[in-house]
Amino acid sequence: MKYIALFIPLLIAGAVNAQSRVCVLGSVHVPTKYITEDTLLKALSSFKPDIILLELDTSLMDETGKFKMDPQKMSLESRVVNKYKQLSPQVRLGPIDVVYRNQFYKEHNTTDKEKGLSKAVDSLYKGNMLNDTTWFTVNSLYSATQILNNYGYMQLKDINSIACMGAASLRQGLLYRNEVNIIKNNPDLHSWYAVAKENADFWDLRNNTMVSNIIRYVETYPNKRIAVIVGYFHKYALVDGLSAKAGTKRFSVVN
Repeated sequence: MKYIALFIPLLIAGAVNAQSRVCVLGSVHVPTKYITEDTLLKALSSFKPDIILLELDTSLMDETGKFKMDPQKMSLESRVVNKYKQLSPQVRLGPIDVVYRNQFYKEHNTTDKEKGLSKAVDSLYKGNMLNDTTWFTVNSLYSATQILNNYGYMQLKDINSIACMGAASLRQGLLYRNEVNIIKNNPDLHSWYAVAKENADFWDLRNNTMVSNIIRYVETYPNKRIAVIVGYFHKYALVDGLSAKAGTKRFSVVN
């Protein structure tokens, strides 16, 4: 009877402590020498997820997790996830990015505006027409961009490292929040303020939306292994956002 009395509390404790495990896997959207379909498939297979969530405009997947477009033509991640689904039909798929992301980019002509803003800043930088503080900020942005881009040619473990997340956090902070201040402090750039502010706000909105959608899956499907695949520029923001809420939402963030 003593053994039974000891065993029952252990069962109860196990039920209380059960929680979902969320793994945020940074990836690249286009295959490289070291990051291929096989690389990502092996990573997923080692984690054995019950649910896989993608950095995907939520309008591109239905409620059952079925792609509305050919996944073979979308991205490296969509091809890998589709293949994993064929190997493990029980896995649930879901999108987590904002529902109107692609539409927003198209309607706001985001790509061309970003190029125009970058060209305007670069012209003042090369012409030594920025004040000292602003010049060093832009110089740091260029250096951080090069470092972060270099990670994209490394191995999967490298782009998922703490060092890479630190580089991404630094670079994205310089690109969005600091660039808004650069424009404020340089009259020649004032016409670009609305573009910079819109880009910064949308970056934050996307990351916050992805965190909220991940937590929604945690709450809807408790005690599951959830793999989240995103571009490695986003990983730091998702890990930070999820870690801040993990204690109250009964899940853990794992590497």
